[in-house]
Amino acid sequence: MIADALTGAADELARRGEAQRLLIDELNHRVKNTLATVQSMAAQSLKDLGDGAAAGREAFEARLLSLSRAHDVLTRESWLSADLRGIAGQALRPFQGPEAGRIALAGPDLRLPPEMALALTMILHEVCTNAVKYGALSVPAGRASLGWTLEAGPGGRTLRIAWRERGGPPVAAPSRRGFGTRLLERGLAGRDSAALAYEPDGLVYTATAPLPAGFRPESGSPRDDDGPAVDIRHGAG
Repeated sequence: MIADALTGAADELARRGEAQRLLIDELNHRVKNTLATVQSMAAQSLKDLGDGAAAGREAFEARLLSLSRAHDVLTRESWLSADLRGIAGQALRPFQGPEAGRIALAGPDLRLPPEMALALTMILHEVCTNAVKYGALSVPAGRASLGWTLEAGPGGRTLRIAWRERGGPPVAAPSRRGFGTRLLERGLAGRDSAALAYEPDGLVYTATAPLPAGFRPESGSPRDDDGPAVDIRHGAG
């Protein structure tokens, strides 16, 4: 009887796991369809508004593509968490160029909650887009780095990221704040938790965010007792 009960429980868990996997796959399919619909709406809405609208459409579509890639990573992880280095590598890959090592990664192996992983993806897309157009990645000698640390405090653990550029054109604060600037200023936590510095060596962007209570960045799983672009223009007006 005990053996039958254990076999039945194992079969039930397998059925539930398969049902969950199918549900996540269906959700990802629907999200991608929604993103494709939004992309089509933007293209149709902006197609007759001149050259300025064309540039805006391209920027918008690039952001959607970056978001879609992050969804792919999270889907493979069943939307439980995502490897920080993997998320960063996925977001930075289109901007590395033919010369390897232009963007360096440095930090411990950590996992992020889904919301923070998506925020990091969008942040990296914005800083990289800006760096390619106006910053360090716009010249052959330019380099950039992304570093991250985990800091312990009385209120829990906090993730800190830092994007640094060097070897690019002289930097200057933009004359206006665009969508990308506001997105960066929101940081990883969806509120003002980030800073932009236009230093002599290049742009420096830092952001901090507290990790959710009970979330283990080393494993990405909660404790068993837990309950249920940038328009930062370097030298441009």
